[in-house]
Amino acid sequence: MRLVDLCQAIGPDGWQVYGDAGVEITGITNDSRKVTPGDLFVCIHGFKKDGHTYIGEALDRGARAVAVQRPASGTPEETALRLSMEYGEDPLYPSAETRVLPRVEVTDSRRALALMATALYNHPTDRLRVVGVTGTNGKTTTAFLLESLYAAAGKVSGLIGTIFNRIAGRVVEAQRTTPESVELQRLLRLMVDEGVTHVAMEVSSHALELSRVVGCEFDVAVMTNVTRDHFDFHGTFERYLAAKARLFADLGRDARKSGPKAAVLNIDDPSAELMAAKTTAQIITFGLDRPADVTARNVRPHLFGNSYVISTPVGEVQVDSRLPGRFNIYNALAMTAVALIDGIDLSVVKRAIESLTGVPGRFEIIDCGQPFTVVVDFAHNPDALQKVLEAAREQPHGRTIVVFGCEGDKDRTKRPYMGDIGVRLADFAIITSDNVHSEDPAAIIAEIEKGIDPGLEDKYMVVVDRYEAIREALARAGPGDMVVIAGKGHETAQVFNGWERPFDDRTVVRELLAAAVKGERAP
Repeated sequence: MRLVDLCQAIGPDGWQVYGDAGVEITGITNDSRKVTPGDLFVCIHGFKKDGHTYIGEALDRGARAVAVQRPASGTPEETALRLSMEYGEDPLYPSAETRVLPRVEVTDSRRALALMATALYNHPTDRLRVVGVTGTNGKTTTAFLLESLYAAAGKVSGLIGTIFNRIAGRVVEAQRTTPESVELQRLLRLMVDEGVTHVAMEVSSHALELSRVVGCEFDVAVMTNVTRDHFDFHGTFERYLAAKARLFADLGRDARKSGPKAAVLNIDDPSAELMAAKTTAQIITFGLDRPADVTARNVRPHLFGNSYVISTPVGEVQVDSRLPGRFNIYNALAMTAVALIDGIDLSVVKRAIESLTGVPGRFEIIDCGQPFTVVVDFAHNPDALQKVLEAAREQPHGRTIVVFGCEGDKDRTKRPYMGDIGVRLADFAIITSDNVHSEDPAAIIAEIEKGIDPGLEDKYMVVVDRYEAIREALARAGPGDMVVIAGKGHETAQVFNGWERPFDDRTVVRELLAAAVKGERAP
C-alpha cells in the first residue's frame, strides 16, 4: 500500500507525512530487528526501550519510511523533530545520521500501528465472527470451550490465547496472551486465508490498554470476572477495571460488519454492572448465585469434572463435563451464552462441553499410578489460587498439600494475599519460587509470608528451589491426599535474571514419581 493510504486508516486527524507520501510500503513493524526492505518502521515509546533510538538500525535493514510519535508541543524534542522533518537534519535521532526518508508524525504511535496494520492486512475481522474473552481468570478455558463449540457446530475455527494460537487445528506458537497489533492482524489474515470463519480470542487488559486490538471488530465480548491482578502495570484496581471495560465500550463502535453485537456478562461478578453500563450492545448474563439468562442446576462435582443441567431461555440440557471445579461451570455457561447468541443448538453445546477433556495447565491431573492425586494449575493470583483450592476441597480426599509462589518483577501487592489463601485453605503449604526475573526469590517469599497468620506457621514451610519444593510435596503426600502445584501451569521454563532453565511442573512431577516407583532419587 502507499504510505498515504496507510495513514488514512488512522483517521482524518492525528498524522502528517513529511516527504514522499506515495511511497509503496510492503510491511509494517515496531521491532527494528524484524525490519525487511520496504517496511514502515513505527517507533514506540516502550517501558524499557524507546523505538525512536532504533531508527538508524531500521534504515540499515531497509526501512522505506518511519513513523514517529509527536512530542509534546514546545519541548526540545519537538523542536528537534521539526528541524529533522523540515531540513533533513537529525539532531533528535543521531543514529539515523543524515539519511532522509519519508516520515509520518502521529499523535499516538501504538494506535497508529494497530490501525495501519489493520489496513495493510485488509481488515481481516471483516470476514470473521470474532468473540473476545476478557477477565482476570477463565479466559483460556472459555476460549478453548468456544473453539470446541465451533468445531462441534461444524465451523472452521481459530484460537488466539495464552497457551498457543490455533488456525483450523494447526498450532502456532504464542508469545503473549494477546499478540502485538501487527502480529495479531497478520495472524487474523492467515486465518481468513485458511478458511477460518469463527475466532475465539483472549483479550488481556494489557492488550486493551496498549491498543493491540484497535482495528479488530468484535461481534461478541465475554467478561469472565475481574479480581485483583496486574497492579504493577495498571497501578490501581480502578484502572485495571477501566482497561477491561474498553472492550465493552468499543463493542459496535465504528462497525464495518452488519448484524447485532452482544456482551456476555458474569452476573455474579461485581464488574458486570460497569460493563453493562459501558456497552450499547445486547446483554446476556450467566451465573450460579443470582438470576441469570444462562445458569446451572443439580450440580454434582467430582474429581474429574462436574455433572449439571444448563438452563437457558430456549431450554435445558444435561451435561457431564470433564472440567473440574465450580469455576469451570462458569466458563461453560459463558460459552453457552455465546452459543445462544449464535443460534447454536443446546445439543451442540452438550457435545462441545463433553468433548473437551481438559486444557493444558488448567487443573490438569497428573496420573502416574500414584496413590494420591496431583493437580497442576496456572493459578498465579489470589482469586485463581482460592478457586483451585476450593475446588480441591470439594473432592472427597485426605489432605490438600499446595506448592505455590509469586512471580518477580510483577504485582507485589498480591503476594501477602497469596500467602494468606495458600496457607489458610490447604492442610499444608510449601512456598517456593515462580519466575523470579530480576528479584531475589527469598525476598519474594518474605513478602508472601507477610500475609500468613502467625498462628498458622506450623502449616507451611519454605523451599526456595521449585524442583525441591515439588519433591517435598510429593514425599509428604499419602494415600488419598491431593497435591496442588500452582503458578506455572502450561509454562515450560523458569525465568531468572537474564536466563531461563527448562522447567515444566508436569514433567517434573512425572520424573519424580517415576523415580519413586523405582526406589531411586530423581536428580
